[in-house]
Amino acid sequence: MKRSIVNMSHSPISPAVRLGREKPSTWRDPKTGLEWQCESPGEMTWHEAREYAESLSLDGKDDWRLPTLAELESLLDRTKGRSDGRPLMRDEVPFRDILPYWSSTTFERHTKNAWIVMFDGAYVLSYYKSNSYSVRCVSRLEEFGVCKQQRVPMLDDANDLHCPTRCIIWGDMK
Repeated sequence: MKRSIVNMSHSPISPAVRLGREKPSTWRDPKTGLEWQCESPGEMTWHEAREYAESLSLDGKDDWRLPTLAELESLLDRTKGRSDGRPLMRDEVPFRDILPYWSSTTFERHTKNAWIVMFDGAYVLSYYKSNSYSVRCVSRLEEFGVCKQQRVPMLDDANDLHCPTRCIIWGDMK
């Protein structure tokens, strides 16, 4: 019987998780260098979500925050699409739900609204901050400042408070 050895030393998931011993609490995105919370705490208003993120301590880190709209959109694969042309979530993303998630990005024209991404169809919409949507926090890994594969500036608009009106034509996003 021939045995194969697989080198998993560069995997974004810990060895214990790879062996099936525990469920991962975070995932490092190799494309952006962001670390994502794997389990959503559920639905809450935008203000509650920001408070939750600021108080979160996970995997020894306490610099968690709500992702920006651009960071949430980075989870989508714009090279693949459903039959209606809308992008799918990238294959390597371990959390596969299709819920709407809050971003930290406020809608510039109506500051009582913030942007969400609905992963069921990749809709990008703004809704009242008093509505309840799912939350998934993000943290920046120190070693990343520029995406090593693409050599493009990272999605570093963590201080992004406002986003102007967006008009997205999905066919042009590939």
